[in-house]
Amino acid sequence: MNPLQVEDLSQGRVTSVHRAGFFKDDMEFVVAPTAYGSVLHVRSASRTGHWDLGVNRFRVWRFLRAVRNTIEAT
Repeated sequence: MNPLQVEDLSQGRVTSVHRAGFFKDDMEFVVAPTAYGSVLHVRSASRTGHWDLGVNRFRVWRFLRAVRNTIEAT
């Protein structure tokens, strides 16, 4: 995974750019407060093209699986 770039930590926003040859994909993480704690929003999108062959969906799934495994390990 590429290093994350913190855009605005006070707003709970972190981004990452993934490169696969010529193509670049953006991944964004936002932590939003709620009345019961917080919720994590994750978005991965291609900068070019109309179809990514499921790469962005897999990237989000892999990230959420790592988060779940970390929470379960504690």
